[in-house]
Amino acid sequence: AKLVHSAEQVDQSSPAGLSLDPAQPTNVDVEPLAELWSIPHVGGVARFSTDGSVCALGADDGAVKVFERTAMLAGRNAVQPACTYTDHSEPIHDVDFHPHKPILVTASQDSSMRFFDYSKAASGV
Repeated sequence: AKLVHSAEQVDQSSPAGLSLDPAQPTNVDVEPLAELWSIPHVGGVARFSTDGSVCALGADDGAVKVFERTAMLAGRNAVQPACTYTDHSEPIHDVDFHPHKPILVTASQDSSMRFFDYSKAASGV
C-alpha cells in the first residue's frame, strides 16, 4: 500500500488520482477538513450543493440537516446546522440540489418528495 502525503504523490492515471487495483490499494493519510459529531439518527445520505456552499445530511428519523461549508471549515468543535427540516415521517433515502437555485429535494421512505428553499431558512427568513 502506498501512503500519500501530497498532491504530487497521487497517481494521475486514474480519474480520482487513486489506484483502482484492489491488489494495490492506496491509503490516503490526510486530516479531514471538517468533522460533524453528535448528530443523532444520521442515515447514509449526504450531498453538497453544486456550488459547494452547503451540505445536506438525511437522517433515519426523517430529518434533513443543512450545514454551511464556511461553518464546517471554520474548525468549530460543534458545528450547528443552518437549518433542519422535519417534514418526513420515515428515513430519508436521497437528497439532491437544484443545479442553479437554492432548492433542496428530499425523498423519503414515507413515499414522498419534498422541495425546500434553503436560502430562506439559512438567512433566518
